[in-house]
Amino acid sequence: MASSPHSSSHLYFLLVFFLLQAAATAFPVASEFELGIQKRIHFRVYFHETFIGPDNTTVTVVNMSLPYTFGDIEIFDTVLRAGPDESSTYLGRVQGAGFRVSKQEEVLLLPLVLVFTAGEFVNSTLTAIGRLDASGNSERAIVGGTGVFQYAWGKLVTETVSYSVVKLVVAYDVYVVYYNDLRLEEQGEAHNFHRDGNSRPRVVELGAVGKKTRREAVSPSGRPRWGTTVVRTTKSN
Repeated sequence: MASSPHSSSHLYFLLVFFLLQAAATAFPVASEFELGIQKRIHFRVYFHETFIGPDNTTVTVVNMSLPYTFGDIEIFDTVLRAGPDESSTYLGRVQGAGFRVSKQEEVLLLPLVLVFTAGEFVNSTLTAIGRLDASGNSERAIVGGTGVFQYAWGKLVTETVSYSVVKLVVAYDVYVVYYNDLRLEEQGEAHNFHRDGNSRPRVVELGAVGKKTRREAVSPSGRPRWGTTVVRTTKSN
């Protein structure tokens, strides 16, 4: 027997109801967070790119052989230093890709990540994206960050310092707004997240203070490190 239009509509609404219930259970909205203190800083670092030899930092992975190299894709893993000289302090890497996106001129779309492995911003990253034309100078938007640069935004201004068939050096002026002491409130618990140098830290009990127990990530040697500090509410004895 064919089902009536009314019974079909009832089954449809029941199906939608159960799907919405399942979605609400799978993705509960049970927490809020505060961004903490806003900080605004400017600093300059230098991008060192090498084109030839064993230290080559850039490779072309797609070569379309079209005018203005349209459609070509390059991958780079370049050195980030505190100054324009080879002997200047090593700070980390600049990793990203270059997409040749124009059919009328030499233009690159450049998403990149500044990866700080040394210095003041160690274990932190900044992500930027923007357009680079034949002049070599550009402004790019900073769209995020990790570590020190939580919820970062701002701009990255580039200026070519030197260029040859072997090497390119570019100054990066970084203007960034970010937040520290991110605080997450969830069902009576407070979590303070800081820089984490280890994605799987060992947790050690530091002792009870009133009705709260404080735990802090430490290094394998037992020394406290920049890690995840968690404060949980516990029952009083």
